[in-house]
Amino acid sequence: MNKIYWKALFPAFVFLLMQVVFSFLVPLVMLVCHPSAMKDIVAKGLASIDHSAFVSPASMAIAIMLAGLATCYILWRKGMVRLPEAFDGRSIRWPQILLGILGVILGVIATDLLSEQLNLPNIIEAEMTEIVGTFWGVLAVAVIGPIVEEVVFREGIQGCLLRGGVKPWTAAVVSALCFGIIHLNPAQVPFAFIVGLMLAVIYQKTGNVVITSLLHILNNSVSVALMRVLGDGAEDFTLTEWYDLTPLTVWCPIVILGFLSVWSLCLFYKKYQ
Repeated sequence: MNKIYWKALFPAFVFLLMQVVFSFLVPLVMLVCHPSAMKDIVAKGLASIDHSAFVSPASMAIAIMLAGLATCYILWRKGMVRLPEAFDGRSIRWPQILLGILGVILGVIATDLLSEQLNLPNIIEAEMTEIVGTFWGVLAVAVIGPIVEEVVFREGIQGCLLRGGVKPWTAAVVSALCFGIIHLNPAQVPFAFIVGLMLAVIYQKTGNVVITSLLHILNNSVSVALMRVLGDGAEDFTLTEWYDLTPLTVWCPIVILGFLSVWSLCLFYKKYQ
């Protein structure tokens, strides 16, 4: 594999590594800072500790945020992301960007409907519902997480490939593939890949992660709102049932919205200067 591709995969590796490190580090720090827990460990052993007090939804959310911030810092120090330049939106042509935003929103709805038809297992839905039930969970999933992922996958991976001379569509596909696979959840992989492609188009033309971050935040915020409002019922919620569609008729909006999404993004890509 060309050296530039190995270099472009470094942000994804750091992202995963930091998630693992902080998922252990945050509960450990909370345990050490809890005097009564330390006394119980000395007196009765590690098995006597109620681990749920430290490996909680809130601690998991804090770990996600700290891991993301650490990832961005490492990539910035390595010169793989442009900070704060990646968030400089002064060059964005706002009237023209509306076509791209419309294309992404329509594409997200179509892809969501398509993902429901695939019926792939969602292995983290219960955990995510618990996490977003806390303030830190909402902040991590709806705000910090999307921004970090845009820095890693658009500015880090796609940007690295573009600056290395790789063709734009190749860079877009590679970043979208990494974005899909990194979720490690079968139900999210196809959705994340397609959405990653659409966000890659926006990044390619704007050269920053301002619009992609806002769209990513919007998408995650809607999901978080549904999980908080519906609670356990969020696991059974589908757009197909909400729109009163059948397994046959659902393909009509998928095709129409998908076509309109592609048309809008192509028009945006052609017209945006």
